[in-house]
Amino acid sequence: MNELTLRAIQIQPTVAYKINDKLSVGGGVDITVGSVKLIKSILQVGRNEDGSYSEGKATLDGSATLSYGYNLGVFYKPSAQIEVGLSYRSKVVMKLEDGSAEFEVPASLATFFPEGNTFNAELPLPSVTSVGISYHVSDQLVLGTQFDWVGWSAYESLAFDFKENSDLLEDTNSPRNYEDSWVWHLGGEYLLNEQVQLRAGFYYDTTPVQEGYMTAETPDNNRMGFTAGLGYSFGEHIQLDLSFLYVHSAQREQTTEQAIAAGTYQPAEGARDVMPGTYKLNALIPGFSIAYKF
Repeated sequence: MNELTLRAIQIQPTVAYKINDKLSVGGGVDITVGSVKLIKSILQVGRNEDGSYSEGKATLDGSATLSYGYNLGVFYKPSAQIEVGLSYRSKVVMKLEDGSAEFEVPASLATFFPEGNTFNAELPLPSVTSVGISYHVSDQLVLGTQFDWVGWSAYESLAFDFKENSDLLEDTNSPRNYEDSWVWHLGGEYLLNEQVQLRAGFYYDTTPVQEGYMTAETPDNNRMGFTAGLGYSFGEHIQLDLSFLYVHSAQREQTTEQAIAAGTYQPAEGARDVMPGTYKLNALIPGFSIAYKF
């Protein structure tokens, strides 16, 4: 079994300045905290009586120290109908120190995987450059589109540095070699009346994962997302919003030949950073929020 859970919480104190009626600028600091939990099979940890290899399991769990980045933005309104925005969010590197490393292996090999072991690791959150434009078709209808460039090339490897090593437990460095990717968004909002807002949208998200580098923990392919939403205003202060997102990823096959060519799958040497196979994704994500305006 392979499972990766990554959580990141960003606090963004930001200041904006209105230069004139058409132009505003802003910037701020990104303060990030988070955690990671990786459950991963350990292959070839010992021989069975029939000559086959036994498998074990590693559970790595840790919290990141405070990490910092920055964000910048420009807003321009050339006319009453058109609004243009440009923003940049820097890369942030989450550093995990003294995370918990637990192992489940055959009893005969337990001494090679010491209890109470810890690890250090680094996980990058990519930079994002965005440009968007909205057009007020009428007092009721607004349409908008946005293009994002995501700096996933910052994610070169997933490395774990263990405090205690042994002949069977060495520090790991699994290549990822992600490429930069882009996302295109299209959406609109229609004011049905003073209380009700109707929303719909679509996005296309290209994958940063190259052939031969797709893992079972984070399988990825180009994705399409379809969104719908409903907003309802209770007077001047309370806003209720409902949303629904359907994500579809096309089926993607990763062959053994692709993984061997990338150097991520070498069964003869016991190196299996990826898992050849066929991957696909479909997700249904509902949302609900209540806001109070002072």
